[in-house]
Amino acid sequence: MTYYINQRNGPERPEEARVLLNLLLVPSVLFFYGLAGVGKTFTSSVVRSYTGWHVYEADNDLTPAMRKAITLKQLFTQEMRDEFFTIIGRNIITLQRSHKNLIVTQAAYKQRNRDYLTDSVPGIEFVWVNASDETIVERLRCRGNQITPEYATQMKLGFEPPAAGAKIIINDSDETRIIT
Repeated sequence: MTYYINQRNGPERPEEARVLLNLLLVPSVLFFYGLAGVGKTFTSSVVRSYTGWHVYEADNDLTPAMRKAITLKQLFTQEMRDEFFTIIGRNIITLQRSHKNLIVTQAAYKQRNRDYLTDSVPGIEFVWVNASDETIVERLRCRGNQITPEYATQMKLGFEPPAAGAKIIINDSDETRIIT
């Protein structure tokens, strides 16, 4: 499956105004993860708009203990994460029954939890979504929700970046850069 993406702000000549997005070798589940404010949801919506893939925003299934921790600006324990990722794994497998291709968004700060899903979910591939610290702070300020820039900075200390060579999307511009 190959998609040609028309760049909205690209060059005027048609042969230069398209970006090739080849999805032939893409696994059935793309898992977009990264720090709060990097734009995982935006990135997934861009990919969905061009591919029609189903998006599962795993934050919608945060456990009550995790929601309480966010309200109190506390960090998650590993026990909370392990329980949550068991739920995410089950939900992905359920969604795979009705959706051939799936995008999952969730911060997934710990490699242990990413490894758990790799072992539990067939056809999953992780893509690290990243942005500059300045961009993240601006996005979090604009959102105005419970994840403040200060709380996100506290959470960032526990983020385990992927190993060298991981797939990455830098979300610092617009949808054309994401697709490219």
